[in-house]
Amino acid sequence: MENKVKYNILPAPKSIEFKSGSFALSGCEIAVSDGLDDRIKSAAGKVLSALDEKTGQSHNFTAYGGKGVIAVNKYDGIKPQGYKITVDKDNVSIIGGDDAGCFYGIQTFLQMLEIKGNLLPAVIIEDAPDMQYRGFYYDATRGRVPSVKGAKDMVERLSKYKINALQFYVEHTFDFKEFNNTDDDCFTSRDILEIDKFCYENFINFEPSLSTFGHLYELLNKEEYKRLCELENYEDKSHFWRERMMHHTIDASNPESIDLVCSLIDQYLPLFRSEYFNICCDETFDLCKGRNEGKNSAELYISFVSKIIEHVKAAGKKVMMWGDIALMHPELLDRIPKDTILLNWDYCASPPISKIQRVKNSGYTQIVCPGTDSWLTLIEKTEISVPNILNMARGGYENGALGLLNTNWGDYGHACHPECSLFGMVLGACVSWNIETRVDEEFENNVSRNLYKSDKNIIALISELSACHNTASWMACYNWVYHKDNANFAASQEEIEKSIDRAKDISKTLTRIIGDTDILKCLKNAADGIVLLNEAALSVKLTGRVIDSWKAIADCWFKDFRECWEMSSKSSEIDEIKNFLNRF
Repeated sequence: MENKVKYNILPAPKSIEFKSGSFALSGCEIAVSDGLDDRIKSAAGKVLSALDEKTGQSHNFTAYGGKGVIAVNKYDGIKPQGYKITVDKDNVSIIGGDDAGCFYGIQTFLQMLEIKGNLLPAVIIEDAPDMQYRGFYYDATRGRVPSVKGAKDMVERLSKYKINALQFYVEHTFDFKEFNNTDDDCFTSRDILEIDKFCYENFINFEPSLSTFGHLYELLNKEEYKRLCELENYEDKSHFWRERMMHHTIDASNPESIDLVCSLIDQYLPLFRSEYFNICCDETFDLCKGRNEGKNSAELYISFVSKIIEHVKAAGKKVMMWGDIALMHPELLDRIPKDTILLNWDYCASPPISKIQRVKNSGYTQIVCPGTDSWLTLIEKTEISVPNILNMARGGYENGALGLLNTNWGDYGHACHPECSLFGMVLGACVSWNIETRVDEEFENNVSRNLYKSDKNIIALISELSACHNTASWMACYNWVYHKDNANFAASQEEIEKSIDRAKDISKTLTRIIGDTDILKCLKNAADGIVLLNEAALSVKLTGRVIDSWKAIADCWFKDFRECWEMSSKSSEIDEIKNFLNRF
């Protein structure tokens, strides 16, 4: 274990054996074998840049062979996506089982270069993933839409940790002809094409994910499509953050519905080179509770889903879909086409492995889907996400799942900055690559150094902030703001005051820490936001209202919040966060 800490490689390699001697980085060159994908040459170019920065010298490509060379090659005797790195006093060899393996070997080597000094210890590293599919799923609908820059920053982080699939959840946040979107609040075709290309260059499969059955609030709220809403004459009873989550399933019995859904698919699908298409079809809460009341909901569900699947397959794509409805109706499992990949999700700390076993026994290919638990919050909740991700990964691995798709949702405004949920993202990457990954203090310190560029245990601070947030949760504040319900402020005055004091201390600590400036800025903003919400909760608890001076503090905090938001996201719905604060 000591050797792994020396190199601090994430995900942890399967085998790492140190030898005597070292390789001098100064003056070395890189050789890429003929026949390798051009993307490997591009990745090798990043090694050159890293060497230039590290040594202060210029490094170049060279012909294959000779001393002082970092050689990249491919050998089919190594497992697909696997690699072997050999460092001795004369040379470095990076051999992949395929092009992807070469790329992952280079990603590991780039992490090796982050150690201090210009001498690289001699070592043999052999590695290959435990799960073929290692994905990340990001909500781009419920408040935030990544900018192209933000998406590329995300992709670079994901590729560093050997993630090979990315999906953005979309309901209305694409430039569909059915909406009147602007470039500031949705993806454009150019955005998608540019992100797709960047993903491809980093060996990440960018997969379309589109809501096509339930969760169609924005679409079915438009006057021209209200007639296709399952709930006839529906009127909002609450703020749209809640309505968007809870309602608006399309009328599955109306022939116009499938035409509308297929229109959305046909506009979106061609922009992606991926062989997959995620049709979602989850949480059809309203089905048979309105226009189709009295009908068999399972029968209506499978009838509509089958039409969507047929349409997507006719376009040459493999279908993915969330598996929650099928698991609630076991009779449906035999009627969904067997080549459909079921996305099996659960977000509790102790997910029932029986759900994973049921899908396995049904004969379907499945991908297990845990979560970063960074929704309804300003900071990821590690007390839930860590056991959830580990348990889902191990349950999937033991039951032959194709892989893991780690989800990052944005319920009720997506207030959590992407930079404030990175530990869960990295954990999902690590455990899907190496199922033996364990979360302990050593792992937390490794992630802190590797991801946050800090010698301080950042994960411990995040966990403390999450605990401080519990005394004034995002949902409790939402219920007060929009329903004047303070029953959820259940913590005592003393507990809230302790949360305020500790979050303030952590904010000061984050200011002093040397590390990744952008990430630490977002973490500090989250800490200050947790102080802000706790102060509001305390005021409401003591006086039934928020004191007048609180608004000026909130305005100051929101200015920093906006700066953090705009580092990675389009304007999207950020003003709704401002409205939320103003309503206090």
